[in-house]
Amino acid sequence: MCGIAGILGRIDGRNRAALQRMTDALAHRGPDGAGIWESSPDPDGVGCLLGHRRLSIIDLSSAGDQPMTDGTGGHNRTIVFNGEIYNFKDLRRDLEQAGETFESTGDTAVMLRLLALRATDAVGMLRGMFAFALWDDCARRLLLARDPLGIKPLYLCHNPDRHGAWSLMFSSEVRSILAAGLLEHPRLDGRAVRSLLWNGFVVGPGTAVAGVELLDAGEWRTIETSGTVRRTTYWSIPRPGDGPSIGEAELRQIVEDSVARHLIADVPVGIFLSGGIDSSAVAALAQRAHSTPVHTFTLGFDEQEFNEGDIARAVAGAIGSEHHEIRLTEADFTSALETAVETLDQPTFDGLNSYCISKAVRDAGLKVALVGTVHAQG
Repeated sequence: MCGIAGILGRIDGRNRAALQRMTDALAHRGPDGAGIWESSPDPDGVGCLLGHRRLSIIDLSSAGDQPMTDGTGGHNRTIVFNGEIYNFKDLRRDLEQAGETFESTGDTAVMLRLLALRATDAVGMLRGMFAFALWDDCARRLLLARDPLGIKPLYLCHNPDRHGAWSLMFSSEVRSILAAGLLEHPRLDGRAVRSLLWNGFVVGPGTAVAGVELLDAGEWRTIETSGTVRRTTYWSIPRPGDGPSIGEAELRQIVEDSVARHLIADVPVGIFLSGGIDSSAVAALAQRAHSTPVHTFTLGFDEQEFNEGDIARAVAGAIGSEHHEIRLTEADFTSALETAVETLDQPTFDGLNSYCISKAVRDAGLKVALVGTVHAQG
């Protein structure tokens, strides 16, 4: 989990300071590195500023630092990226066979080169979870994109400034946009409150803050310094009857391949194991793909009607994982509540559970964990 932020607007001290505050507000997402970059301004003083906080997962060296610039064809493009591209090794192999070379062994460099060569067509070639911003210095255009299933967030806020220059702020978190200090009168969105009470979370593209929106899943959006915006949905969930059906064997292969690709990392990966069908299947397939025991984590409760610890323990024993069970008592809930709420960007009823089990994974020395939901990507 990295953090990205940026401002499309005037290249001046006010916006530089705002971007620094935005990037600092994302420090918890990326404790392994930080970077700030700015484009050259146009004659009106308008350009792009990009910020990044890094959590090193693939290519732990400085070659994987962001913002990252590629000068293919003498045409500079700079990217900030949050997520992971699971088919990056396949894409890299194809690019190398075509004569391309890379300094970094990570997925960011591969995605950046692919975007340089294929433009927006490259977005549909990416298998993974991602949110990124790509500045094209020659075209003076910003490309924002989000993965097909909307796993990684990207929030936007249009903010014409007092001088009349058109501008846009974007970030991995709403709190980062608020930290910029450019919104004069931020206020709570009443629709978000109703959504939270009804659904347990805020349904996108709305957010808890009026005027801040969530980029849709499977969408890319280009924004020019002139203010021209183009929106494209490059992927949507197929409806029943769309395309050929697949059999059980093919579905199993897709899920196995998806889980195996999710385990690609230069650091250890853990598994959230609730004992339900989804998480148990993910844990079993992850263990099958590993020669050593994977780490599984379960959140247990004293109230037996809510406790799935026994089931999760049995699954862990059956698949041979190294299991960790975290017991959440009423006292633990009370003591962790304030800190857990502070970690939330968008309100959700499940926030405390996620915080407690994520903290346990981090305390065990792991940076990455798969949650127990199957997302099979074709």
